[in-house]
Amino acid sequence: MTKSLPTRPHIEALKKEAKRLQRSVASGDSVCLDLVRKHHPEYRSTASIPSIKLQEAQLVTAREYGFASWPDLVSHIESARKEQSPTKDYGDEKKLHIVNGEHVLGQLKEMGFRGRFLEWTEVLHEGRLHESLRGEAYNRIRAEAIAERYPPASEEQTLKTLAARDEALESCGDFEEVVLWFESDLYDQLQLLEILSRFDERRLRSTHMTLAFGAEELLGNLGSDEKEVLWEQRIPVSIDQVREAKQLWELICFGRFLEIQERVRERTFATPGLREALIRWFQEFPSLDNGLSRVERQILEGLVEGFARLGKLFLYSQSKESPVYMGDSTFYYYIQRLVEGDRPLIRQTVGEEFLILGNTGYSKEFRAQEFELSEEGRAVLEGRVDAITLRGIDRWIGGYHLTPQSRLRWDGLKGELVEP
Repeated sequence: MTKSLPTRPHIEALKKEAKRLQRSVASGDSVCLDLVRKHHPEYRSTASIPSIKLQEAQLVTAREYGFASWPDLVSHIESARKEQSPTKDYGDEKKLHIVNGEHVLGQLKEMGFRGRFLEWTEVLHEGRLHESLRGEAYNRIRAEAIAERYPPASEEQTLKTLAARDEALESCGDFEEVVLWFESDLYDQLQLLEILSRFDERRLRSTHMTLAFGAEELLGNLGSDEKEVLWEQRIPVSIDQVREAKQLWELICFGRFLEIQERVRERTFATPGLREALIRWFQEFPSLDNGLSRVERQILEGLVEGFARLGKLFLYSQSKESPVYMGDSTFYYYIQRLVEGDRPLIRQTVGEEFLILGNTGYSKEFRAQEFELSEEGRAVLEGRVDAITLRGIDRWIGGYHLTPQSRLRWDGLKGELVEP
């Protein structure tokens, strides 16, 4: 049985589908291997298929949609798009688009999307999340965390911004549809949890809410055609997603990460990518080996590999992540944390003192900063000294306060949080 093309198929989206097939074959995915054997004549009797070329993956993709070849599929799509009306329906003023950042918001407006736009840009995996879950007390704690990490943002101005955002979300009943534009990484998954946790079954039934979900790539990296595919294929938010979000958000804000871990083990989540994002977050707890979080370890390893300059060190750390874990401004806060204090784990070699991004912007001096491991940093990385024993710790992951007395650690060998 052949697959059906979307109503408005896009060549770029199908190219990415073929690339995903190619990667899945290389990883040994049995379903994809069977697909290759079914549709590619050269592999029908082949027991072992270690890899296929992109052109072969494109042929299999085309035949899965009922076309004899990739050029036939491309020709069909180009002809169909010429016949379709050039006027694209991107909604009207009665839609509320909630997006994960200013960049994507601007792209959607340029494409001709209409309605009201609401940015949800808070880095929720950094700083304390308060037990009140929402409201003034919660926002005040978040404003304090944001002002500390991202100067020159003032606490009072941030508080006003958060309150205005919350008020806009409360008005979603005034719109015929609320469209959520988010991705699979932790930054977006936590934002989705926070937004959906503010709904209940009654409110969801009165609000038509859909999800335009970028599962494979950052929304900002997608072309207009690919964003159009997400728009056309957006799916309704389910009651299960709302229930899941309310339960998880409460556990996160109360710092009950072992309970979250049990849920990760036992169930399949309604929102794609959520399980993987939470497991990645667990790895930011101090490791059992040396007290470093995963990002901190990657920074020290990058310096060992010779990536001394700030920007190159960021790119090195991100090369170890899939999907992308954090933006550069958050990464630089980690650098600041490692370079400061009585027992710094890294030492600055270019620049007299660490320049904070929010105070200087991406100036020449900021970008020129370089670092190396301190003797303490090398001892920690090699597991001879525990970072928390050496330097102490005072930071929050959700509602969990990491102090020298807190017990929760990430066990890399077992791949789980433990209390030794």
